Amino acid sequence: NSHGARANGDLSLINARDTSITTSSSGSDGAQAVAGAQVLLTNGGVSTIGDASYGARSSGIGSLVDAKGTEIGTTGIGSIGANANSGGWVKLADNILHTTGSDAHGLQSTGTGSKITGENLTVTTANLNSDGAQAMASAQVLLTNGEISTTGNTSYGVRSDGAGSLVDANGTKIETTGTGSIGANANTGGEGKL
Repeated sequence: NSHGARANGDLSLINARDTSITTSSSGSDGAQAVAGAQVLLTNGGVSTIGDASYGARSSGIGSLVDAKGTEIGTTGIGSIGANANSGGWVKLADNILHTTGSDAHGLQSTGTGSKITGENLTVTTANLNSDGAQAMASAQVLLTNGEISTTGNTSYGVRSDGAGSLVDANGTKIETTGTGSIGANANTGGEGKL
């Protein structure tokens, strides 16, 4: 795994401004914060080409990826635009996020305490099984304004799955065009607010 920018452990910090980050091998995230670390991005861009290579990933309680004005794009299978898990937080503002591979959600938050917050985002996914925004297993995705667009089949605009999960897409325009692609879906106790 050859990550572009990775901070690991409490007090670890990467602060990148006007920086272009590209990874090309599988399992290689663009920006990754783990175990209480922080990655701060201002402007610039993040691009991943390999499969299972997330644009931004925050994993573990206290971990933060904070991106302002950064364009994030992925092309591989299972390469999610931004992911928060195990209590991590991805904080986004004025970003463009796009994925073109299958099973590549734009935003995904999974697990208790995990959250993605976003203001004025433009999120697009262009392949099968690629939701715009997804909260799973008691996680949260909290969005204000912005746009979400999916064009692949079975690619929901927003999906909240599991008790305690929440997608709040206040003021967000949601468009889906693929077969079986629901605009907003709440399942097995999940909650969606529009």
